[in-house]
Amino acid sequence: MLAVLSFFLSPIGRVVGVAALALSLVGGIYAKGRYDDHRAYTIKLEKEAADAVDKANAARLAADKKFRSHPILVGPKPHRWSLRHDPDRFSRD
Repeated sequence: MLAVLSFFLSPIGRVVGVAALALSLVGGIYAKGRYDDHRAYTIKLEKEAADAVDKANAARLAADKKFRSHPILVGPKPHRWSLRHDPDRFSRD
């Protein structure tokens, strides 16, 4: 223990200690930057995915609204009787 302390008190030991401190500081800044960059990229990807889902939902709703308002595609509304007694509907009765 005394040898380590006397080494860091010597001129060469001080240079080595300062260099180790500087390298650890630079390494810490680099690691934090990589972590923050990875986090920001993950958040960006999640936002892009959410925007794509929102855009798809909006397009789906617009197409559905357009289809429901088109007179040729929709045709006349069926009577209530035809909904209950459809002869083409499969039933086990």
